Amino acid sequence: MLDRESLKILMNEVPVFDQLTGTQRETLAEFINYAFCGQGKALFKEGDKGGSLYYIISGRVEIQKRGAGGKKSVLSVYRKGVTIGEMSLLEPDAVRSATIVAVEDTELLQLSRQNFEEILRNHPEIGIQMMRNIALHLSLRLKDASGKVADLTAITKLTNEGRHEIPPDMKDKIKHDRRS
Repeated sequence: MLDRESLKILMNEVPVFDQLTGTQRETLAEFINYAFCGQGKALFKEGDKGGSLYYIISGRVEIQKRGAGGKKSVLSVYRKGVTIGEMSLLEPDAVRSATIVAVEDTELLQLSRQNFEEILRNHPEIGIQMMRNIALHLSLRLKDASGKVADLTAITKLTNEGRHEIPPDMKDKIKHDRRS
């Protein structure tokens, strides 16, 4: 367990906290905990009951989801500065929609739903800023997912037409998605 001063220093590694004043960051530090996930370990699994949001401060995690036939797919890899588990703060009975596995040792800051609700009650200006950040992150992820669905739809259409060659621009996009 880290002391509050160390937590405040680690909070400087998370870009979404840049929009808070020093006093607001000090207050928020009272509600945040440090978490560590070792390489190859699952932070949480698809279907688990949610209850916390995490901010990655170092390391990398894979976002994994089971598809048709139970086959695991890696949807994305997230690095420092990214937020995961937002829906756990917004949905009262949320279950995890994906499995998060550390690709390397990963340090995180954790905010529980209980602490978030206390922030909303007692420090609404901080809670509102956090809600804006969550909405922005979810919006960006939705745009990314929509683009991927459009690409998969186009590839499926080409395959159904008997064309098995993926256009060069789509190949480049697929390569980019695998790296990020």
